[in-house]
Amino acid sequence: MLPVSPAAADPLPWGPYTCAQGFVWRQATADDLVCVYPSRRTDVAAENSGSPSHKLLNTMYCVPGYEWRLANPSDRACVTSIQRRMARMENESAVYSLADPAATPLGGVRVMTKRGTGGVNHLYATGTGVTPQWSAAFYAVGVNGPNWPTGRPWIGEARSDAQGGFAGWTYINQVTCLPTETKPAPVVVLDFGTGVVTTAGTTDAYMC
Repeated sequence: MLPVSPAAADPLPWGPYTCAQGFVWRQATADDLVCVYPSRRTDVAAENSGSPSHKLLNTMYCVPGYEWRLANPSDRACVTSIQRRMARMENESAVYSLADPAATPLGGVRVMTKRGTGGVNHLYATGTGVTPQWSAAFYAVGVNGPNWPTGRPWIGEARSDAQGGFAGWTYINQVTCLPTETKPAPVVVLDFGTGVVTTAGTTDAYMC
């Protein structure tokens, strides 16, 4: 069993997907690195163990009252609707349980900022590599403000196309600049279909 990420001299002892202190990898599937509370990891392991008894004989399909968990597209564990909803909620909040989202690898999505007027700027995204026809959320990292105690403000969301990408430059949202911000902020994209966070570039949208 993997230990809870410790507070250590190395801020990322388990690599770019090191969990924030108090969290561990969920491991709904072998490659699932969404960070959750240890009790949830235990629950997910129990769901995996119990899944075969919730499948129709000699098939991958679930018996009535159960459905695929789909923590990621390859996840075919049969669970209750509440358990499936829990996995989805964990995916959608995964950016907050990482030790440093900006340390994640550069993914296939890139962002671009267009400067506006009156301190209002605009963020766009293009590229591929997210779950097809699922939503993805964009966050800045290291931007502090009274509404963002985590320093990871949500910028906006967009739904990917059938190829798992954003054709052309897809509009994400407007951003109001802050006088306290003096340097570009890293932007990360959170794939709701998998809970995977990747880096998408930087933005100067928060700079006035």
